[in-house]
Amino acid sequence: MNSHAAVLGAVSALVVFCAGALAETKGDEKASSETTPVSGWRTSCTASDRAAALNCALEQGAFVVQTGQLLAKVTVRVDGADRKPALMIQTPLGLHLPTGVEIRVDEHKPESLALQTCDATGCYAGMAPSDALLGRLSGGRQLLVSFQDLSKREVKVSMPLQGFAEGLKKIR
Repeated sequence: MNSHAAVLGAVSALVVFCAGALAETKGDEKASSETTPVSGWRTSCTASDRAAALNCALEQGAFVVQTGQLLAKVTVRVDGADRKPALMIQTPLGLHLPTGVEIRVDEHKPESLALQTCDATGCYAGMAPSDALLGRLSGGRQLLVSFQDLSKREVKVSMPLQGFAEGLKKIR
């Protein structure tokens, strides 16, 4: 059994929720960053310079307490140019890729996301969220992110949605 599968298998009792604030810059861009904690959700906005439109994000992550390993990170980004939101889910490596990622808000119907890519920091699934999904996230209590490890065991990560609506308003 590899270390990723062992960690993912023992997840349910070992999760702590943290907000991750990452101001990303590329190349020689100068970044301005403002980070504000919103309950378990954190907002951040960056721009390449003072005249550029802000690119903003709302995110929350869940990590294994003992190791700090990421279990899932949910990010809603709003691009400065078109202001359309994008939803991205980051998971650890060691997944059964064909099953992808599933998200569910409270008791609503789950939505499936295909894994798009993996790199040294994890695997990623994304989508352009509908207004209906953003409404469910804003009015919901819990977001459940689920995926399968390499042994096809289901891993479920629950994230509270308290503060999501306020954070979404800040980045839009």
